[in-house]
Amino acid sequence: MFFKAVLTIDPSQMTNIQPIPPTRAFGKMLHFLTAGKTSEKEERETFTAVSILQQFNRAFRAQGIRNIVRLARDGTDFYLDQEGRPDDLKEALGNFEAKVPPAGQPPFETLILVVEHDLDSLRILIEAHVQRRHQVGEHPISLRINALMLDLAKQPGQSSSDVQNAMGPLFQSQEAYDSYLKQREGEFVHFLDDLQQCLSRHIGVDRVTRQTIRGLIRPSQPIQDVRKLKPGLGCDPFFHGYHGFADTFLYAWLWLELLHQHNLPVHSLELVDESGHQLMRIGNMALFPADDERLNPSVPFPTRYQTASLASLHSYGKESRSRSSEGGGSEWLWGLADLSGCSGADCGGSCGGGCGGE
Repeated sequence: MFFKAVLTIDPSQMTNIQPIPPTRAFGKMLHFLTAGKTSEKEERETFTAVSILQQFNRAFRAQGIRNIVRLARDGTDFYLDQEGRPDDLKEALGNFEAKVPPAGQPPFETLILVVEHDLDSLRILIEAHVQRRHQVGEHPISLRINALMLDLAKQPGQSSSDVQNAMGPLFQSQEAYDSYLKQREGEFVHFLDDLQQCLSRHIGVDRVTRQTIRGLIRPSQPIQDVRKLKPGLGCDPFFHGYHGFADTFLYAWLWLELLHQHNLPVHSLELVDESGHQLMRIGNMALFPADDERLNPSVPFPTRYQTASLASLHSYGKESRSRSSEGGGSEWLWGLADLSGCSGADCGGSCGGGCGGE
């Protein structure tokens, strides 16, 4: 079990956002992304995207979130923290400078910033996305947020059996189980409330759309070491195999086995596979693991329940007023930035090598 949320900014509010010229580290990022570009449209789009990414980072830092895990452009990692270094934005942007594509490359499609943060009882991973183009029904600016229970993390010297035994008391009664999840989920919701307020202040929009749900992993076989699993790209951040999360993540792979042993009802959650991709959604009507093979981790997930197209937490209804990527899908970026006489390269060019924490 883990908690997950998606925060998005409604494209209909894009004209209300006031991009500010990126400064310091993000000014440096803008400088290298726009170096050698001749298109004013491309330059303005990049200016806007980097500005939004910086405002994300300012909102994070206002919440005490300072540890960057990853900075990427179109699937290429310009920075990937493989040592758990604290407050590492300056190093991340230094790496960005070293790996930026040469002039003449196509404009970016997606910029990604991943940060981590520990609360009293939860470990948080946030993945910020800014997309230059987007399909109808998609939101071009989004945050994917995952939370794990810190008190259930594997400790040095513990085996997976030790972790499972330590989890046992939570599953002894429905009351103990519900009480534990209510406390942890309450802390997650409080964190989201604070973050949402910070985003509204720093990005300048009145409404940030939020969806939350519990996630339950349905392993295909018993898991002893999460490090041996193949990373699941394109899904929730915890499944990407980022450094330092394996021991914290192990309990989540054991959760369904304990639910099955104690036959506690399962409801109001998303069942995902070993890569983090959705298998099914379980609504308010509870399912009992002992009576449902889909919730029995000792047998393969029945193929008759698998579908070619599964509803996703990241899917939105037709009422969304986003634009197609065909025929000018990046117009939201072009129309959003008011450069006020400041070109992208000029805004970031003065930063040089002294860029600091923001």
